[in-house]
Amino acid sequence: MKPKRLLLFATKLGYQTRSFDAAAQKLGLELLFVTDRCHQLDDPWGDLAIPVHFESPEVAAYTVLQQVRQASPPVAAILALGDRPAVAAAYVARGLGLAYNHPAAVEACRSKLRMREVFRDAGLPVPWFRSMPLHPLPEPALLGISYPCVLKPLSLSASTGVIRANNREEFVSAAARVRRVLQSPEGGLLHRTSNGLFYIDGAKGTAFAARGRVVGGAPVEQPFSRSSIKQSQLRRTKWRLHQARVAHLLNMLAI
Repeated sequence: MKPKRLLLFATKLGYQTRSFDAAAQKLGLELLFVTDRCHQLDDPWGDLAIPVHFESPEVAAYTVLQQVRQASPPVAAILALGDRPAVAAAYVARGLGLAYNHPAAVEACRSKLRMREVFRDAGLPVPWFRSMPLHPLPEPALLGISYPCVLKPLSLSASTGVIRANNREEFVSAAARVRRVLQSPEGGLLHRTSNGLFYIDGAKGTAFAARGRVVGGAPVEQPFSRSSIKQSQLRRTKWRLHQARVAHLLNMLAI
């Protein structure tokens, strides 16, 4: 009996792939990599990976489907490591009829701006926000900006470039700093597909972060935590009050 085949979408620099390879061997699975390496090199790492470009997810998905659709054994499941590989993986899963996140849901989850738009359209209370280009630097007096606000680059993560502004001078300074970050070699590599956009978050009110789990499309009960200097757990009644909204949000995201 042939082992089940698992497609793993990951960047060529991903450090997690070795762990997945080791786990697949223990479970008796055949692991086939899909990575963003040069297609003109003849299997330089000797792992028989399928070379694609994750910047063009539809094209990447077509390339993968051409190679695996008639292969034996058939693909039984798909995993993706990282934001960029996840989009191509979603298209491939739909092409193979495998259970996976919808491509639209993946796109929403990897875009801070799109995620806020989904929240707003679902009727959830979200802070005021808008997006704008960084070239030329925006003039807040012409945009109706209110303070305090938070500037957030669309393409960066781990709070990189997230800056609070309490007045016009701080806004202009923060915008210039965000542009410098995005023009740096590290930031430029990450934001090359985002056109240097960022969005502004209203900073008033209390922010909450959900730390629940999702099983079968439904949120599993977990306490919420308050975003503050000291992370303090709220009572379970708070979770019950928000659980319906969380479930509605998951439905809007097609998770």
